[in-house]
Amino acid sequence: MVKDFSSFPNRRTIPFAPKPMSDTLLLLKNDRWKRVRSIVSPSFSGMVPLINTASDALMNNLNVHAESGEAFDIHRCLGCFTMDVIASVAFATQVDSQNKPDDPFVHHAKMFFSLSFLRPIILFFSQSLLLLVFEKFMRRDFLQLILDARTSDEMVSLEHFDTANHADELDHRNQRTQASASDQDSGHPHPQESPVRRPQKKKMTEDEVVGQAFVFLLAGYETSSNTLAFTCYLLALHPECQRRVQEEVDDFFTRHVSSAGIGSAPHDPSED
Repeated sequence: MVKDFSSFPNRRTIPFAPKPMSDTLLLLKNDRWKRVRSIVSPSFSGMVPLINTASDALMNNLNVHAESGEAFDIHRCLGCFTMDVIASVAFATQVDSQNKPDDPFVHHAKMFFSLSFLRPIILFFSQSLLLLVFEKFMRRDFLQLILDARTSDEMVSLEHFDTANHADELDHRNQRTQASASDQDSGHPHPQESPVRRPQKKKMTEDEVVGQAFVFLLAGYETSSNTLAFTCYLLALHPECQRRVQEEVDDFFTRHVSSAGIGSAPHDPSED
């Protein structure tokens, strides 16, 4: 099933799903799903510098709390960290919610997630009638903020995110080089007649871009922040696991200059 995952792109249909929900990977189908996924998936490796920036801010704040010796809310710290990461990687907006909780982006996001009577994840998978009822509210407030973020003065440079098109360009150059060498060897140097065609760049519409950014926040904020907070809680309860994880992390970064080989890490505290 894992090897054939790309052969099963379609999920259940939600009738009359409003934008940007209808343009997310969760609802796109067939070739459109494959096109968007081929653009989005390679971009994750380019997000590491942005995640590291938010991680540095988190560590600075945790050091301040540690030096004070006073109790603090780790869930709030990790929630702000998660918000900073999502804002930078999904919305190209530099948000320091850890030190600026009144930032407009943070304010609107908190309003969106404060719908205690209808959590966003429930809203996403609910019936079309509920989606239509709240479409106007979401579009006017939070989603418009998402669209406006593109013209903000605090936008993050994401040129290195275009990894899919960059890979196509490299493949095209390699094919041209090979074709040119073949023509010269055969005595018929006609590069202009080479059968190698320049690949067409894969693009996403504005609605598709907003849709993927929206699902990043919808599916990533509470799940990530809660998982991080609960993991910290369990490590605090089990100092022996905490020590083993710390030793493994230290050993990993003495052997690797980056996090590229993180999958080879052997210890999983959840197995204890």
